[in-house]
Amino acid sequence: MKRLISIVILFMIVALSGCTDQDVSIPEGQTFERANLNLDGKMMSIELTPTDARAGENITAKLVVGNTGTENIISETIEIQAKARSLNDFFANLALTAMSNEKKTMTFSTEFTEEIKPGMIKTLTRVFPTPRELKGRNLAGNYDITVILSVNGQKVESKTVKLKLGSGVSREIYNNQEPASTAASTFATATETPAPKVTAAMTATPIPTPVPTPEMVTVDSYIFSWDDVPGKDNARLIEYLKKGFSLDWIDNAIIEKAVDSKMINLTSDKKYVSLELVGDLVPDVKLTISDGRTGKYILVFEKGKRNIYSGKFRTTRIKDSNFGEKNIEIEPGDWLQWQNYDPEETYTLVESDGKLPNQTLSSRINYYFNTTGTYTFRLFYPKMRGKEPPVQTLTIEPKQS
Repeated sequence: MKRLISIVILFMIVALSGCTDQDVSIPEGQTFERANLNLDGKMMSIELTPTDARAGENITAKLVVGNTGTENIISETIEIQAKARSLNDFFANLALTAMSNEKKTMTFSTEFTEEIKPGMIKTLTRVFPTPRELKGRNLAGNYDITVILSVNGQKVESKTVKLKLGSGVSREIYNNQEPASTAASTFATATETPAPKVTAAMTATPIPTPVPTPEMVTVDSYIFSWDDVPGKDNARLIEYLKKGFSLDWIDNAIIEKAVDSKMINLTSDKKYVSLELVGDLVPDVKLTISDGRTGKYILVFEKGKRNIYSGKFRTTRIKDSNFGEKNIEIEPGDWLQWQNYDPEETYTLVESDGKLPNQTLSSRINYYFNTTGTYTFRLFYPKMRGKEPPVQTLTIEPKQS
């Protein structure tokens, strides 16, 4: 009888902590009747990492919440109802079959105070712990996790995900974040058996060696503002030409701009550098040097000024509520422009790891990527109706020489 009670307690701890490997698909959940019809919110996606979490490791939960109403959201409550479906341990699973749904389910909640304006999206992130074992039994098994969203105190939606808690020695690489506190419970801190220490005499699952993260490289491809030459950006332009083209005479050059402002000339005796705006809707800058060398640069309108960059300008389209390209590779110092080919739709681009602020796309938006790395963008729009957001991966790395 004591053994059965211990297993019941063990199970309740697992139900509270069950946050690990998630299924790819998220079943459609339930929407609640709202007293205030102008106030509404939606869980666009639920992501739990690492996807192969083991007992004893911390997991990071990311919930993308969108404001689908017409009033500002100023507070959010995420309620978790964790219910075990099956446990890998035979005796724990046997005890599970004799328990009521109320006993197999534990509920806890987390409150946020993020402001989300109508049509916008915010990512809510928390770190949660998982117990390793209790009374010598590993806490591995399958769970149903129901997530209930309330905004401004009004319950709006629930979704259920299937989770799997794996066995094996916990990896310290996933325990370097301070976990958020869970709901108050007599079982929340009842880990009676401490985590075993790994020694040479024990047989344990090897801990993988973390792959070193490549060092990020940042470049500055901004050269000068077309509107500030002649003027305060003279020195920037001269320094660039001196270093980039080894023009030792450029320090003494006379700088002049044509009457129509479409050409800038730097001259010294018979030597010269000519910069000319070419094109209409998206102009480029053509460089010509008296020794025959040429170059091409991009012009970007920023805060009312025409700024010149040495990188490339890449465009990609969004049409029929989907990315035209799933994977894009550019170099640090390049620009990327997303173009909306659906004039009746307004999209929101959300970078999954929060590396960039959310981008609202009604017509087109530009972004300057000057640091190496990988970005994962998800596409959200008002008419999604529970669909999974399309994904686009952007890789910024220097070209192989």
